[in-house]
Amino acid sequence: MATEVLLPRVSSFRKWVCLLHSGSPSFLCSTIGFRAGMSGSERSEANVVFLFLGMVCLLAAPVISGSQRNSETNSVKAQLKLNAEPLFQINLHAFLLWASVGFLMPVGILLIRISNKVNYCKRALFYSHVILQIMAVLLFAVAVGLSIKNFDNFFINTHRRLGLALYALIWVHPFIGFLRPQRGVKLRSLWYTAHYLLGTTFTVAGIVNIYLGLEAYEKKTSRSLKLWTILFTIQVLIFAFIYLLQDKCYYIKSQGTILGKAQSAPSDHIATSGGQINEDKGGRLDPSEANIQ
Repeated sequence: MATEVLLPRVSSFRKWVCLLHSGSPSFLCSTIGFRAGMSGSERSEANVVFLFLGMVCLLAAPVISGSQRNSETNSVKAQLKLNAEPLFQINLHAFLLWASVGFLMPVGILLIRISNKVNYCKRALFYSHVILQIMAVLLFAVAVGLSIKNFDNFFINTHRRLGLALYALIWVHPFIGFLRPQRGVKLRSLWYTAHYLLGTTFTVAGIVNIYLGLEAYEKKTSRSLKLWTILFTIQVLIFAFIYLLQDKCYYIKSQGTILGKAQSAPSDHIATSGGQINEDKGGRLDPSEANIQ
């Protein structure tokens, strides 16, 4: 009889302990039902047990809460670290590509064009052009290497697809440059045309890809890059202005030279109604150069 009475109570006590451990909302109702089947002395003992368990819960609550907060903080820090590392790699990738295609290559093109218009420092300008182009190729290769190592290589947007095409093309351009034939050779004009068109096309496509990269960066990070876009546009406009101004400066200079010769013509050649006195012939009238009215 005692065993039959004890077993339901043991079963109820186990159920109550399970509910306490699980933190179920029905814990209070189960406790009331469990105490209802007890005698007076058993209820007193149960009260002591409940009081002890309550004190344990109160003392353990701050520890458990602090542990949960530390776990959440560590999780957030780990997530921020994971986000910060790719963000640094993206920024480095963008800087290297800007330095390569957005700065060094345009400057190299401007230098070689200047060397074709001046009669001094030609060799220095030429080697500066070569060095800048080599540096641009190396920086471009490093930027692509960072992209392959740290980013997913799914070519899902135009920026990545165009970047892959430029990476394949960038090795052709310096190879053609090192195959430069000497002046006077028949292949010289063909080489110059191919080198010029390839270099200009690559630079323009690279600048376009930088704009596409800025757009992709904004979508990925939800950060506005309007200021950087404006600054880069100003830089591109300055390079374009210098590029176009070079030919005009040469044209203006040549016009000034022709004008000077035209102004000095009356002192060199005196025209008369019967002919022209040529100083090269000692001032004698050349009948063959006479201008018969």
